[in-house]
Amino acid sequence: MYCRSYRDGDRDYLKADVSTISRDACLVVEELVLSRSIYNIVFRKNDGRIYDQTEIIMASGEVVNRTNVEDTVELKLSYEDTQTSSWNFSGSLTLGIKVTWEAGIPKIFEGEIEISGSITLGLQYTTTTTTTRVAEAVYKVNVPARTRVKVSLKATKGKCDVPYSYTQCDTLTNGEIETYRKDDGVFTGTNCYHLSYETEEKSL
Repeated sequence: MYCRSYRDGDRDYLKADVSTISRDACLVVEELVLSRSIYNIVFRKNDGRIYDQTEIIMASGEVVNRTNVEDTVELKLSYEDTQTSSWNFSGSLTLGIKVTWEAGIPKIFEGEIEISGSITLGLQYTTTTTTTRVAEAVYKVNVPARTRVKVSLKATKGKCDVPYSYTQCDTLTNGEIETYRKDDGVFTGTNCYHLSYETEEKSL
Protein backbone atom coordinates (compact mmCIF):
# COMPACT_ATOMS: atom_id res chain seq x y z
CA MET A 1 0.00 0.00 0.00
CA TYR A 2 1.03 3.62 -0.60
CA CYS A 3 0.66 6.60 1.70
CA ARG A 4 -1.56 9.60 1.08
CA SER A 5 -2.16 12.84 2.91
CA TYR A 6 -5.03 12.49 5.39
CA ARG A 7 -6.63 15.17 7.57
CA ASP A 8 -8.67 14.45 10.70
CA GLY A 9 -10.06 17.64 12.08
CA ASP A 10 -7.13 19.99 12.57
CA ARG A 11 -4.49 17.24 12.46
CA ASP A 12 -2.64 15.98 9.35
CA TYR A 13 -1.48 12.39 8.88
CA LEU A 14 0.03 10.03 6.33
CA LYS A 15 -2.33 7.13 5.78
CA ALA A 16 -1.29 3.94 3.95
CA ASP A 17 -4.56 2.98 2.27
CA VAL A 18 -4.13 3.47 -1.51
CA SER A 19 -2.92 0.88 -4.03
CA THR A 20 -1.07 3.30 -6.35
CA ILE A 21 1.02 6.44 -6.00
CA SER A 22 -1.23 9.49 -5.85
CA ARG A 23 -0.85 12.33 -8.35
CA ASP A 24 0.23 14.67 -5.54
CA ALA A 25 3.27 12.46 -4.89
CA CYS A 26 4.53 12.46 -8.50
CA LEU A 27 7.65 14.50 -9.19
CA VAL A 28 9.11 15.90 -12.39
CA VAL A 29 12.91 16.18 -12.26
CA GLU A 30 14.55 18.74 -14.54
CA GLU A 31 17.97 20.35 -14.63
CA LEU A 32 18.29 24.11 -14.85
CA VAL A 33 19.51 23.72 -18.42
CA LEU A 34 17.87 25.31 -21.46
CA SER A 35 19.88 23.45 -24.09
CA ARG A 36 22.74 21.02 -24.37
CA SER A 37 25.07 20.38 -27.29
CA ILE A 38 27.59 17.60 -27.75
CA TYR A 39 30.60 17.99 -30.04
CA ASN A 40 34.28 17.08 -30.48
CA ILE A 41 33.32 13.41 -30.29
CA VAL A 42 36.30 11.05 -30.41
CA PHE A 43 35.53 7.35 -30.79
CA ARG A 44 37.91 4.83 -29.24
CA LYS A 45 37.64 2.14 -31.92
CA ASN A 46 40.42 0.04 -30.41
CA ASP A 47 38.29 -0.37 -27.28
CA GLY A 48 35.15 -1.26 -29.23
CA ARG A 49 33.69 -4.73 -29.61
CA ILE A 50 31.63 -6.61 -32.20
CA TYR A 51 29.19 -9.29 -31.06
CA ASP A 52 25.88 -11.07 -31.78
CA GLN A 53 26.92 -11.75 -35.37
CA THR A 54 24.37 -13.82 -37.30
CA GLU A 55 23.90 -14.71 -40.96
CA ILE A 56 20.60 -13.57 -42.46
CA ILE A 57 18.94 -13.71 -45.89
CA MET A 58 18.29 -10.19 -47.18
CA ALA A 59 16.42 -11.24 -50.35
CA SER A 60 15.94 -14.18 -52.69
CA GLY A 61 14.68 -14.84 -56.20
CA GLU A 62 14.47 -17.51 -58.87
CA VAL A 63 15.40 -17.79 -62.52
CA VAL A 64 14.05 -20.57 -64.76
CA ASN A 65 15.60 -21.69 -68.05
CA ARG A 66 13.21 -23.94 -69.96
CA THR A 67 15.35 -24.03 -73.11
CA ASN A 68 17.95 -26.60 -74.13
CA VAL A 69 20.88 -24.15 -74.01
CA GLU A 70 22.61 -22.37 -71.14
CA ASP A 71 21.58 -18.77 -70.53
CA THR A 72 22.83 -15.81 -68.50
CA VAL A 73 20.21 -13.68 -66.80
CA GLU A 74 20.41 -10.51 -64.68
CA LEU A 75 18.33 -10.99 -61.55
CA LYS A 76 17.25 -7.90 -59.58
CA LEU A 77 16.84 -8.35 -55.85
CA SER A 78 15.22 -5.65 -53.70
CA TYR A 79 15.94 -5.63 -49.98
CA GLU A 80 15.66 -3.45 -46.88
CA ASP A 81 18.84 -2.37 -45.11
CA THR A 82 18.05 -1.49 -41.47
CA GLN A 83 20.47 0.12 -39.03
CA THR A 84 20.04 1.13 -35.40
CA SER A 85 22.06 3.51 -33.24
CA SER A 86 21.89 4.34 -29.55
CA TRP A 87 23.92 6.99 -27.72
CA ASN A 88 24.50 6.51 -24.00
CA PHE A 89 26.28 9.13 -21.91
CA SER A 90 25.85 10.89 -18.55
CA GLY A 91 24.08 13.85 -20.16
CA SER A 92 21.42 11.52 -21.56
CA LEU A 93 20.15 10.90 -18.03
CA THR A 94 18.84 14.45 -17.87
CA LEU A 95 15.07 14.78 -18.16
CA GLY A 96 13.33 17.48 -20.14
CA ILE A 97 16.30 18.54 -22.28
CA LYS A 98 16.74 18.02 -25.99
CA VAL A 99 20.35 17.24 -26.82
CA THR A 100 21.85 18.36 -30.13
CA TRP A 101 25.15 17.08 -31.45
CA GLU A 102 27.26 16.46 -34.49
CA ALA A 103 29.01 13.13 -34.87
CA GLY A 104 29.97 10.32 -37.18
CA ILE A 105 28.23 6.96 -36.97
CA PRO A 106 30.24 3.81 -36.15
CA LYS A 107 29.43 0.86 -38.42
CA ILE A 108 30.71 -2.65 -38.88
CA PHE A 109 32.42 -3.09 -42.25
CA GLU A 110 34.02 -6.40 -43.22
CA GLY A 111 34.40 -7.37 -39.57
CA GLU A 112 35.92 -4.08 -38.41
CA ILE A 113 34.47 -0.90 -36.93
CA GLU A 114 34.58 2.14 -39.20
CA ILE A 115 33.25 5.69 -38.66
CA SER A 116 30.94 7.12 -41.32
CA GLY A 117 30.59 10.79 -42.31
CA SER A 118 29.39 13.39 -39.84
CA ILE A 119 25.68 14.02 -39.25
CA THR A 120 23.73 16.33 -36.94
CA LEU A 121 21.35 14.72 -34.46
CA GLY A 122 18.65 16.01 -32.15
CA LEU A 123 17.75 13.57 -29.38
CA GLN A 124 15.81 13.64 -26.14
CA TYR A 125 16.83 11.22 -23.38
CA THR A 126 18.58 8.00 -24.37
CA THR A 127 16.89 6.81 -27.53
CA THR A 128 17.47 4.21 -30.19
CA THR A 129 17.26 5.54 -33.73
CA THR A 130 16.30 3.16 -36.54
CA THR A 131 16.89 3.94 -40.21
CA THR A 132 15.75 1.75 -43.09
CA ARG A 133 16.62 2.17 -46.74
CA VAL A 134 15.36 0.16 -49.70
CA ALA A 135 18.16 -1.00 -51.99
CA GLU A 136 18.44 -3.10 -55.12
CA ALA A 137 21.15 -5.54 -56.11
CA VAL A 138 21.71 -6.98 -59.59
CA TYR A 139 23.29 -10.41 -59.93
CA LYS A 140 24.22 -12.19 -63.17
CA VAL A 141 23.10 -15.81 -63.02
CA ASN A 142 24.41 -18.54 -65.29
CA VAL A 143 21.43 -20.84 -65.75
CA PRO A 144 22.07 -24.29 -67.26
CA ALA A 145 19.60 -25.70 -69.75
CA ARG A 146 16.29 -26.85 -68.29
CA THR A 147 17.22 -25.73 -64.80
CA ARG A 148 15.72 -23.60 -62.05
CA VAL A 149 18.22 -21.51 -60.07
CA LYS A 150 17.42 -19.95 -56.72
CA VAL A 151 19.59 -16.99 -55.70
CA SER A 152 19.85 -15.83 -52.08
CA LEU A 153 21.44 -12.54 -51.05
CA LYS A 154 23.00 -13.14 -47.66
CA ALA A 155 24.57 -10.79 -45.13
CA THR A 156 26.01 -10.79 -41.65
CA LYS A 157 24.09 -8.78 -39.07
CA GLY A 158 26.15 -7.65 -36.10
CA LYS A 159 26.11 -5.39 -33.09
CA CYS A 160 28.90 -3.11 -31.87
CA ASP A 161 29.70 -1.09 -28.76
CA VAL A 162 32.14 1.80 -29.17
CA PRO A 163 33.19 4.06 -26.26
CA TYR A 164 33.71 7.75 -26.98
CA SER A 165 34.84 11.02 -25.42
CA TYR A 166 33.01 14.29 -26.03
CA THR A 167 32.63 17.94 -25.10
CA GLN A 168 29.34 18.90 -23.45
CA CYS A 169 28.15 22.52 -23.57
CA ASP A 170 25.17 23.52 -21.40
CA THR A 171 23.25 26.78 -21.60
CA LEU A 172 21.71 27.36 -18.16
CA THR A 173 18.44 29.11 -17.37
CA ASN A 174 20.36 32.10 -15.99
CA GLY A 175 22.19 32.56 -19.30
CA GLU A 176 25.51 31.11 -18.17
CA ILE A 177 27.34 28.59 -20.34
CA GLU A 178 29.18 25.64 -18.84
CA THR A 179 31.51 23.37 -20.81
CA TYR A 180 32.81 19.96 -19.78
CA ARG A 181 35.05 17.30 -21.34
CA LYS A 182 33.80 13.78 -20.60
CA ASP A 183 34.84 10.20 -21.37
CA ASP A 184 31.75 8.19 -20.38
CA GLY A 185 29.98 7.82 -23.73
CA VAL A 186 29.12 4.45 -25.29
CA PHE A 187 27.63 4.06 -28.76
CA THR A 188 25.67 0.89 -29.55
CA GLY A 189 24.63 0.08 -33.10
CA THR A 190 23.55 -2.70 -35.42
CA ASN A 191 24.00 -3.00 -39.18
CA CYS A 192 24.38 -5.55 -41.97
CA TYR A 193 27.63 -6.13 -43.86
CA HIS A 194 29.59 -8.69 -45.87
CA LEU A 195 26.93 -9.27 -48.53
CA SER A 196 27.30 -12.46 -50.58
CA TYR A 197 25.28 -14.56 -53.00
CA GLU A 198 24.37 -18.22 -52.79
CA THR A 199 22.89 -20.20 -55.69
CA GLU A 200 20.98 -23.46 -55.67
CA GLU A 201 20.22 -25.35 -58.88
CA LYS A 202 17.34 -27.75 -59.50
CA SER A 203 16.69 -29.60 -62.73
CA LEU A 204 13.27 -29.21 -64.33
